[in-house]
Amino acid sequence: MLAAVLPAHAETVKVGSKRFTESYILGELLARAAGGEHKPGLGNTAILYEALKNGAVDVYPEYTGTIAREILKTEESLDLAQLNRRLQPLGLAVSVPLGFSNSYALGTRLPLRTISELAKRPEARIGLSHEFLGRRDGWPGLKQAYRLPQTPRGLDHGLAYEALAAGELDVIDLYSTDAKIERYRIGVLQDDRHFFPSYDAVLLYRADAPKRFPEAFAAWKKLENRIDNATMVRLNAQAEIDKVPFAQVAAEYLGGDKGGRRSFWSALFAPDFGRLLAQHLALVFASLAAAILVGVPLGMVAARQRWLEQPVLVATGLVQTIPSLALLAFLIPLTGTIGVWPALIALFLYALLPITRNAHAGLVQVPRGLIQSGTALGLTHLASSAAAAGLVNRLERRGWAQVTTAGGICPHIPLAGHTWDSYLATLGASHRANVRRRLRALEQKFDVQFERVTGDGDRREALERLTHYHQRRFDSRGTAFRTAALCAFHDEVTRRFLERGWLRMFVLRLNGATAAVMYGFFHNRTFYFYQHGFDDSYQQYSIGLVLMALTIRTALEEGAAEFDMLWGTEPYKSLWARQTRELLNIHLFPPHLGGRLHHTLFCARRRLSGLIHAS
Repeated sequence: MLAAVLPAHAETVKVGSKRFTESYILGELLARAAGGEHKPGLGNTAILYEALKNGAVDVYPEYTGTIAREILKTEESLDLAQLNRRLQPLGLAVSVPLGFSNSYALGTRLPLRTISELAKRPEARIGLSHEFLGRRDGWPGLKQAYRLPQTPRGLDHGLAYEALAAGELDVIDLYSTDAKIERYRIGVLQDDRHFFPSYDAVLLYRADAPKRFPEAFAAWKKLENRIDNATMVRLNAQAEIDKVPFAQVAAEYLGGDKGGRRSFWSALFAPDFGRLLAQHLALVFASLAAAILVGVPLGMVAARQRWLEQPVLVATGLVQTIPSLALLAFLIPLTGTIGVWPALIALFLYALLPITRNAHAGLVQVPRGLIQSGTALGLTHLASSAAAAGLVNRLERRGWAQVTTAGGICPHIPLAGHTWDSYLATLGASHRANVRRRLRALEQKFDVQFERVTGDGDRREALERLTHYHQRRFDSRGTAFRTAALCAFHDEVTRRFLERGWLRMFVLRLNGATAAVMYGFFHNRTFYFYQHGFDDSYQQYSIGLVLMALTIRTALEEGAAEFDMLWGTEPYKSLWARQTRELLNIHLFPPHLGGRLHHTLFCARRRLSGLIHAS
């Protein structure tokens, strides 16, 4: 797939080849004879056909039977003139028969010359490849055409030569230019009734190529009918059995400098090593970056929208089941080119599943209770002076990256040096009057008790009452107590804070009946207001306002220097607190590759969002 290369100079003829030994050798022969560029191993017939159509290659070696069946879609046996007439509407042409045919044949070590003579040897042991046994132009048709009496056995084609050499078989199927024919001293039986289709080697090219490259075609004309079957068998054997590089096989045949055999390292670090390595890395990194940009958001969507989970993962997974050559055969006509774009798209599609799946798995494996607990405590919103700054500094020294973003505001009340009356004096006149009036009215109507929870039993009872108030008021939505996991979390937090003396949970009772509950913490002379809830039946008495007033008064009496409302922009908080501080979201990215990629994508998304808002 990565063999696709960038387009060459327009004055250089571009020769393509398929992905098997004989095609590689012929491609090298043609390129060297014409001084052109060889693009080796581009793929199968469909890919080379598209390459010809879009100009990625100008010519490649092909076989007449393949042209008729796979390009022209006919079972007829066509000569060169007939092929050219049918290829003309496609803008293609064929010529320069090289002199050999690579068709199906039968091979034997028996003293036979023709397949007709084999019909007279019913005792002959025949072993055939499974493909040949099942093809219409294979054993079924051959047996009928020659009236062969034998019953063949099926075996893997790669084992057939060894079985023949060991005397376990007498006849096998083969291609007439197989590399092992000469080495195993196998006789190829003549198809005297011309059953097998003709697969003569020819040049298939763009119709305008002879005019554009007259010198190249003049050089190739000299190869016409120069390579017979025996010669092609010998060339294939040099490359396939003796492991001679394709370029050296071609050079030796054309009479070039034979030189010495190249070592593995000299072949690996050939002159084009740097260029091909750069192309490979560019394709890999470009496709990986594109897959991350698409795959990570896809994984996030699949994790957050469960109805999309299966469609997203199944769709990305299906791509992995498509063979690379089949995918390229589809992408080349789709993109109209062979080279960078099909390879880039294919690599992108293959990289999409692991990135999407890992992003999805990383999100869904975070315990739900942990997410809800962090949200409930406001841990997505941190004050710039919070203890988290120390944690961030320690992580940064270990290579972590961090990005801070605005996280809202924190209303707070400086209480140092204040009494209850002096604090009330800082409030607006109407609000101050309303507070005093509501407190006085409530105390006149009810026996008001504002009691701090000090025992574990009272804590559990107060927490249950607060949970009940929230769930009834918010209908289980938008509340810190919306799930069983969150309720369990708050039970654990309040229990531990009570043990350490930090919990400030107050119960407001009116005539002995619980009317409201306040939930907060006290630490380092700061009172942290977290949640409160009240019985709706007391709403006419502005019970929420009264509860806040009693809480702030109690904080003053306890010596609090600050009353911190943690987070929020609710209008009622601005009535009590005239000051705010900025809250920050701190995003931390670990120093491994995944963390760095996530950091890069996060910053890119922020910049893109900024540009969108600016426009």
